[in-house]
Amino acid sequence: ESLGAVVTDDGPDWVVQGFGSRPKPVSGTINVGNSGTTLYLAAALAALSETPVRFDGDAQIRRRSAAPPLEALTAMGAEVESAEGGCAPFSVRGPLEARSVSVDCPVSQYLSALLLAAPLIPAGGAASNLDWTASPLEDARTTIKVNTLNEAPYVGITLDWLDRKGILYERDDWDEFRVPAGQQYKP
Repeated sequence: ESLGAVVTDDGPDWVVQGFGSRPKPVSGTINVGNSGTTLYLAAALAALSETPVRFDGDAQIRRRSAAPPLEALTAMGAEVESAEGGCAPFSVRGPLEARSVSVDCPVSQYLSALLLAAPLIPAGGAASNLDWTASPLEDARTTIKVNTLNEAPYVGITLDWLDRKGILYERDDWDEFRVPAGQQYKP
């Protein structure tokens, strides 16, 4: 909800009306408590917006570095303001651009965050055809080069979810991922 989605409690279910490809932040600060997963995933999605979003958390979150994903987001065009070491509190502001980045992933959420945000990066007119055999989309894709990766099975869960939502990507084992820009998640 802090990024603009509407969540309704419908008895046994929660119904989520998303924000499309552009978060619409409604709060200046998102407090993630002690959830590193929330911190990394939400920060990457917030970087799709041109409105700055500040993230903070409890004392433990303030000691955990988010430097690798924040450096990757910066390389993709985001503005990041953080304390030394990339610990919370920090703020991110987009827009993101489809670029080539490298990232160390001692935790899987760093890579999952980038993989979730990359398809939503605007492609301009270049990605009207997402057929890889017809157009490699060299200029309208994000390439994520993974230097180190721990917890690959968790990234596999992210890839399964991307598959089920109709997101196109290519990968070379766990070393490199290529994600066309201008995509949308199927609800």
